[in-house]
Parts: sequence; C-alpha cells; structure tokens
Amino acid sequence: MYDLIRGLKSGLAAGIIYISALTLFTLIAIYIIVQCSPTVGSPNLLTPHIKMIFGVTGFPAIILGTLIGTLAYVIIGGIGGIIFGLIFATVYNSLPGSTSIFKGITLSYIFWLIFSVFLGFIFGAINISYYIVIYILIGFISSIIYGYSLGKFWDKFGKKRLVIK
Repeated sequence: MYDLIRGLKSGLAAGIIYISALTLFTLIAIYIIVQCSPTVGSPNLLTPHIKMIFGVTGFPAIILGTLIGTLAYVIIGGIGGIIFGLIFATVYNSLPGSTSIFKGITLSYIFWLIFSVFLGFIFGAINISYYIVIYILIGFISSIIYGYSLGKFWDKFGKKRLVIK
C-alpha cells in the first residue's frame, strides 16, 4: 500500500513536469513550423475559437490557445501521471535496472512507444512532418524527462531514513 501512495505522489509530480516540458517544446516547434512555412497554418485546434472569443489572430492566437490548452493538459498530465505512477509502483520490481531513474526511463520509453509512436501515428498522421516533430521527437524527449522525474520523485518520496548525528 505504501508503494502505491509513493507511486501516486511520484506520478503526479512527474506528470506535471512532463506535461509542462511537452507543452513548452510543442510551443517552440509550432513557432518554428509557422515561421518556416506560414502557409502551413496553425496546428492548434483552439486557434479558430480563440479568434472568435478574444478577437486575436496569427501567432498570438496560437500562444493563447496553447496557454488555455496547457491548463487542460496540466489537469490531464496530473491524472495521467497518477495512473502511470500507480503502474510504476506495481511493476517497479519487475523493471530492468538497479536505480529508480533507469526504471522510470525504461517505463516511460514503453509509454512513449505505445502512446506517441503507435497512437500518435493512428490519430496524428494527417501531416507526417508534424507527426514526426511533435509525436516522435518531442514526445521522446518529454518521455525521458518524465521517466527521469518519476525515478527522482520515487526516491524522494521513499522511506524516510534515520539520520544519526
């Protein structure tokens, strides 16, 4: 039971860090894509609604849409982090590696293959260059950050050690 609570806390903290990194990298990639190819348009689904509600267009609409989306993603990242943290706590002893960080990165690599590569291809393959940049490259980097954070928080929320002075 203690490991599940530990996994819940670790997953929540790592999930918020993961989604923050993912959003930051995605925002940078969107900016680069729009600057390099203005005819591509905005890959952000919130942009038309931002224009309608706030009356802004272009890159400010992309930023505003991304910020609103980020708020939703933090909630989703927290919930997903809790779920993946509980999975991490459940399979911790069967993961390869001797450190929590390596185990976290291993599990996040598996999650990246399932959610970014496989499901990302199914749902995001409309624009293959966007798929490669967002789902493959940024998803991989963010997954490594998630795994590292999960392992670090797993150690941090571990059993308290008695310090003898």
